[in-house]
Amino acid sequence: MQRRLITTSASETYELGRRMGGNLEPGDILALFGELGSGKTCFTQGLCAGLGIPRKRVISPTYAFVHEYEGRLPVLHLDLYRIDNLEDALDLDVMEYLSRGEGGIVVIEWADRIMPLLDEDTIQVIFNVVTSRKREILVSGREGALDRLVPGEHARG
Repeated sequence: MQRRLITTSASETYELGRRMGGNLEPGDILALFGELGSGKTCFTQGLCAGLGIPRKRVISPTYAFVHEYEGRLPVLHLDLYRIDNLEDALDLDVMEYLSRGEGGIVVIEWADRIMPLLDEDTIQVIFNVVTSRKREILVSGREGALDRLVPGEHARG
């Protein structure tokens, strides 16, 4: 199943993340896809805000690979931008991070680098740049998770 949403500003992308973050449950894994500047980190800041984590604490972990945040649920925020292939990801123990998320949330930027490692329960969020401010955001996942995170009335086309 998939929901299509449109945001027309960074604040709307953040707010979408915040609403979704308020509905996250332990064990949720979100795989984020999109080009540089498409809104992945802004969305992640909103997700974390929905979990009670201050926005200023959430930055892209491009150089650290992973950041951990404490909120209503713990969050592991991975950024795989510098990963060239699946073997590099395995060398960095990505599987360990994915399994550690069972009691919390895992958010993965540049998740295309590890697609074969993600299971069917992973919530996929694809960011498409329409204009400099407008984003098409496609959220897909199992029906129950999708209904919980993006209720039909919040989806805009």
